[in-house]
Amino acid sequence: MSNRSLSIGCAKTSSCGFLKTTIICDYYPAGGLPGADPYKKFVVTPKPTTTPTQTPTQTPTQTPTKTPTQTPTQPPTPTPTTPPVSPNDSDWRTKNILTPVKSQGNCGSCWSYASIAHIEAKYMQKYGGDPNTAIDLSEQQMVNCLPYGCAGGWYTKIFRTFATGIQSEADIPYVAKNDTCVHQPDRPHVKWASWKFLHNTKQAIIDELQNGPVVTGVMSDTTWRNYKSGILNCAVKYNDTNHVIVIVGYNTYNDYWIVRNSWGTKWGYGGYAYINATNDDCYMIGINNPAVVNF
Repeated sequence: MSNRSLSIGCAKTSSCGFLKTTIICDYYPAGGLPGADPYKKFVVTPKPTTTPTQTPTQTPTQTPTKTPTQTPTQPPTPTPTTPPVSPNDSDWRTKNILTPVKSQGNCGSCWSYASIAHIEAKYMQKYGGDPNTAIDLSEQQMVNCLPYGCAGGWYTKIFRTFATGIQSEADIPYVAKNDTCVHQPDRPHVKWASWKFLHNTKQAIIDELQNGPVVTGVMSDTTWRNYKSGILNCAVKYNDTNHVIVIVGYNTYNDYWIVRNSWGTKWGYGGYAYINATNDDCYMIGINNPAVVNF
């Protein structure tokens, strides 16, 4: 091979057995360039370019500086300070229709007190006025004129029997014991047009509370007697009742009933309580039929 050739080099080999001759020509090294010495290393110097120098300098410097400086300056999302209001929420304590809370004392007349409180509230809805002075009906008349009196009773008995009218507290004041049944036709009476049972379901009560308070039975155990605040849960799941109360509201966000009792204003929240509505352990619904009167 000639070491003078700048373009190609050749080699020859012969074989005696079959008279075979092979000639090979190529650059050295393979892939050499025309006009370049194949025996010297040929280095091609690349042309300068701006692309590799710009990309590395921009990417690392801009991205890290923007992200940490902008993110902390964004204002935090405000946290709600009050629970959302649901269309199912109701609280008739705020509507100026509930007469003052009373105390039944040592007489088992809760059924009379709850019924009267409910009737008075529905009266106030219909006719308006000041609930402190506009109406004050006689619980004692119910105790005197219906069976068992201070030994117990039921609200539907009042709704059926006294639709012709109930007299005022001033005419027949409360004495917390069984007494003589008296009717005074010449004295003022409060009458209602009708009454009805509700379906004994949670949703039926929630729906009716949009129209006004609801009266129903309940099991009052030691948790009721010791109740001061918070959401009341009965100690066990009951299947019977021994007390009557008025449901005056429902809170969707915390899922509790707002109920009115007849044990005076020192009990619970001024005579009211919040009862767990996620279950029916206190048997407020059960087989009882909550009811309402209509004027």
